[in-house]
Amino acid sequence: MRVARRMAKRLRCHCAGVPGCKQCEGTGWYLYEPGPLGWQPFPCPMCEGKRWLPDPQAPEGKKKCPTCAGAGKIDPANPASGGLWDTLCKILLGA
Repeated sequence: MRVARRMAKRLRCHCAGVPGCKQCEGTGWYLYEPGPLGWQPFPCPMCEGKRWLPDPQAPEGKKKCPTCAGAGKIDPANPASGGLWDTLCKILLGA
């Protein structure tokens, strides 16, 4: 019986390349290797699952985390869109 090897996948980060992002380090991409249970969400390293980042310039004193888009978790099964072409390919080809 052969065991399928899992390879790390390169995924788009929701921050779109923010220089201070702890997930992708400002590149806009990060590597994710599915575990034994597959593609599992994990806590956001930028906001540590709190959904908000302190921002003294914002009226409320905080802003939504750009890395997880305010969700508190990053879902590698639902990476950020790469634009119109990427969205069309996902709709038509199911990729």
